[in-house]
Amino acid sequence: MQFSKDLNSTFNDILEDSTSINAKDVILEGRARIKGEKKGRFDFFIPPSAEDFQGLMYKLTGQGRVGERQQAWFKKALFDPFARGIRDFESYKQNATGIVNNLKKSLKDIPAGLNKVNGTGYTNEVAARVILWRKNGHVVPGLD
Repeated sequence: MQFSKDLNSTFNDILEDSTSINAKDVILEGRARIKGEKKGRFDFFIPPSAEDFQGLMYKLTGQGRVGERQQAWFKKALFDPFARGIRDFESYKQNATGIVNNLKKSLKDIPAGLNKVNGTGYTNEVAARVILWRKNGHVVPGLD
């Protein structure tokens, strides 16, 4: 938690090293448009929209040992937490899928005709849901 409190100032210092714009400066939109108008016109290799997040960060880092330290900071501050979050999300998603599949296997007494369309034009499943919602006091706009 303490690390995240310093992210903004550290990131501004990295930008100062690579762009020579003072980290304390506040640049408004008009000035930013003028300063960035001719930037990147001759970058023919890969457009930023085609790169991954880490590739975009290379343009922000300096050269040599300073750039290596800045890349290490990006890894610690951005890439590692992002990878950890994606890993945890995938694990949660896999566990939830397993729970749902086990629940489906355990339910043996599901009526067979739920997907049939009845006289109302809805499937029996939708009709049963609307009836249960109405019994519980919920009104669904557009469903009768």
